[in-house]
Amino acid sequence: MEEVRYFRIILIGDSCVGKTTIMCQYAEKVFMVAPLATMGVDFKVRWISIDGNEIRLQLWDTSGLVIFRDITKSYFWMPNGFLLVFDLHNRYTFDSIQTWINTIKDSRNSSVDLVLVGNKSDLPLAVSHDEIRELSEKNNIPYFLISAKDCNQVDSIFEYFGRIALKKKMDSSPIPSEKSESKDGNVISTLEK
Repeated sequence: MEEVRYFRIILIGDSCVGKTTIMCQYAEKVFMVAPLATMGVDFKVRWISIDGNEIRLQLWDTSGLVIFRDITKSYFWMPNGFLLVFDLHNRYTFDSIQTWINTIKDSRNSSVDLVLVGNKSDLPLAVSHDEIRELSEKNNIPYFLISAKDCNQVDSIFEYFGRIALKKKMDSSPIPSEKSESKDGNVISTLEK
């Protein structure tokens, strides 16, 4: 079994979209009902196995608060990928995603992998599937609709990133490029770059 180096994933997005909850649900299998706002940056590590290869995922949770934006941007030089998280129940957080994408593209590290994540699929939606798909296609990035509360599709995001790390490290088979639908009807799009 060959070890793959660590793969850094930064979770970004507005405050209260569930970045901390997603990270804790994935890394510790714990749902945090009302986590405190992240002050600056926090991180956790989880090892995963993809096709017999060990991958160390470093998850960096950034603050979505405006006062911490400069701190958040200072971490843009280091990731292999970004999870752009918005709250499916809060329209404003979806509307600001393009600003986050532009900020990443304007940074020194524009060759990183991006994944759009709509969190809180267990609540009534304020954003349509068509709008999410349009943003995804416009920016050529895959998207996942998840519920950190129900742990619905959370593992899928990180498995996707693990496969990207493995592909880049070992130049193996292509990343899945099909659109599929989960058992509960949430659309999962894994567009290939």
